[in-house]
Amino acid sequence: MTELQALMKAGAFLGHRTSRWNPRMAKYIYARRNGVHILDLVQTVQCLDQARAFVKKLANQGGSVLFLGTSRHAAGPIMAAAARSNSFYVNQRWLGGMFTNWSTMRLCVHRLTYLNQCGEDGTFTTLPKREEAALRRQHARLKKYLGGLCGMEQLPNAVIVTGQSSDSHALAECRRSNIPTIGILDSDGDPTSVDLVIPANDDSAASLDYILTELTYCLSTGSR
Repeated sequence: MTELQALMKAGAFLGHRTSRWNPRMAKYIYARRNGVHILDLVQTVQCLDQARAFVKKLANQGGSVLFLGTSRHAAGPIMAAAARSNSFYVNQRWLGGMFTNWSTMRLCVHRLTYLNQCGEDGTFTTLPKREEAALRRQHARLKKYLGGLCGMEQLPNAVIVTGQSSDSHALAECRRSNIPTIGILDSDGDPTSVDLVIPANDDSAASLDYILTELTYCLSTGSR
């Protein structure tokens, strides 16, 4: 099966309804069918090749990547991609200042690491019930939003984002922090908000899984 066929099978060609699009994505749109934009998969393959080359070079240099996707469609594929490549991820709400106030955010990550250890070694159960309950609530909240950052001591060298329209604040922080971005963008995306565009259906788990698997493979092989 060729890559074009694999992307077609994954539904990567399906954009949004023509009434819901960003004109800046016009160059990546092949046609309109039944009120839906059809993305140009030839360009998707070309853009994916560029992204693969970038990621492989980054991995060869020992760089790190953070996977970002906070939409309900992206949360699962993002976590799976990070696990496959031993990378960091954010798949819940982006907390303001994650990058631009990293010195403070890193302390929160360290706090989460400590609370993880407390949960594993039974420290929680030795505390008074009220204190235990408060710490467990704090642990649950930190784990929900920062669980994918455990072990991250410095900002990543690149961010791979899906569902860009829901993560505009995160992309703004990437720009301010000079962190390169790769975006899987649907027909409603803004290609000017990322450094490398991969035009594809970002509402389909199969589409996201295919593209993210390709990128994580390059991360894994490039770091060897």
